[in-house]
Amino acid sequence: MPVASMIRFLTMIPERLDEKQKSILLEEIDTILKNAWGKFERDFLEDHVFTSEQITIARISNELIGFCAINKKKILNKTVHYIEFTVIRKDFQKLGLGTRLSFLALRKIILRNIFKIISQK
Repeated sequence: MPVASMIRFLTMIPERLDEKQKSILLEEIDTILKNAWGKFERDFLEDHVFTSEQITIARISNELIGFCAINKKKILNKTVHYIEFTVIRKDFQKLGLGTRLSFLALRKIILRNIFKIISQK
């Protein structure tokens, strides 16, 4: 069975997660980051992941294999969304999952804000 058919994508809003869900997700994200990029401080992860507007995750079975965190800032009275992290576990890299996760995450933001985008001058 191809890997792509086994992957489930899910988008979540970090502020809606309870403490247990945050703790579990933080542990999974910490593991992936260590595998892909190296060690990050837990405080840094909490400040940059759980303050995100949304997190889109990829799972195979119940195992987290990647995530994309989208954040926003106000710049010159405009809201700007940006990708804080897109991280894929090393053994799933080079399969296009980072691109797919980023696309799905940005698509959700665009669809949620489409009327604001259209009406801006």
